[in-house]
Amino acid sequence: MLIDKKSTYADGQAVGSIGDTASTNILDEGVDHDIGVGTRLYAVAAIQGEQFVGSGTMRVHLETSDTADFSTTHRIQSSEYKDAATMNADGVFCKMLVPAGMRRYSRLVFDVAGNAF
Repeated sequence: MLIDKKSTYADGQAVGSIGDTASTNILDEGVDHDIGVGTRLYAVAAIQGEQFVGSGTMRVHLETSDTADFSTTHRIQSSEYKDAATMNADGVFCKMLVPAGMRRYSRLVFDVAGNAF
């Protein structure tokens, strides 16, 4: 897997509060926003060096919008909820196929439910 810093939604971002936390970075695919046409492209959420504790769960959403402020958001995909033990055991939290037809801007949203980590 190749990782491009300019195509990274979040790096070292703290996630653990209950509710939705948007990724610190938003990707701008440009006016044509035709990335990955004819090629499978995946958004991968990985956990590196984190130790989650508690009884909370988390899932990740892939969202897209026509505007950088995400005033109108389109949720494209969502992962399943995972608990702390599962997140600590995995390196890759989820892998989502990025579909054709994404809007210009995209981001991930980290959705923590139950209890904070």
